Amino acid sequence: MFWRKRASIDSEELEWFAATWEWLDSINGPVDRAAPRQLILPNRHYFPDPDTELEGHARAVHYFDKVKDYCRMTEWHCEISPQAERLGLKASAALGEMSSSGALGTYSRAGNTAVITYDPELARADSPEQLIATFAHELSHYRLENAIAPIPGGSDCAELATDLCTVHLGFGLFGANNAFVYKQTSSFDSQGWSYQRSGYLSEPMWTFANAAFVELIGAPPDAYAEFAKYSIAAGMKKNRAYLQANPNIIDGLRSPTNA
Repeated sequence: MFWRKRASIDSEELEWFAATWEWLDSINGPVDRAAPRQLILPNRHYFPDPDTELEGHARAVHYFDKVKDYCRMTEWHCEISPQAERLGLKASAALGEMSSSGALGTYSRAGNTAVITYDPELARADSPEQLIATFAHELSHYRLENAIAPIPGGSDCAELATDLCTVHLGFGLFGANNAFVYKQTSSFDSQGWSYQRSGYLSEPMWTFANAAFVELIGAPPDAYAEFAKYSIAAGMKKNRAYLQANPNIIDGLRSPTNA
């Protein structure tokens, strides 16, 4: 019937989501245990400005340490370093279109040390939100090294599962807000637009996963709606309505002790 509430993802995606969420529970612990996980918000309460005017790598370290803390990874040894400067945007003179390329962050191992790199341009941005999203994703790679069971869907789903891990850890709004960044540009003699795609989940999956997370921790919409982009907030609202109309899905995601 046309008025039936629907999810933003199809049945096959929902099956993968549920299996991967259970897999993440086995690594991170269930979201809804006695001390429910926080939804980390892009505001100064969670990420206060540095005490001093830190710039460059020092500024990146400031935010990285906060992300580690919220991921409950304070004692996990990890080194971070800036990548080489990128050449910048690729432009089309005809359309005024520009797109960026290159990884915003990487994760690797150097012996027993975890190494994370980041695009230094992120540390110079007015807002640290994309830098924080990048650190949450790369730290999720570190966490998922502890997995014993194979990734649902196999190795082809590794990056998708890593994105979903950021939601599971409470950083879902950062990834969702920054999955597609669009900017208009103009000057006295030209105008155009630029975009940047980051992350691996689709926007429908980002909004469904975030909706499931806030349902599990019982967060009211007014706790996060102002911090989500319009399309993300709208998608989360749609998916929460679907989950509330189909409580068996959320019940299946709850930890046994809280079911």
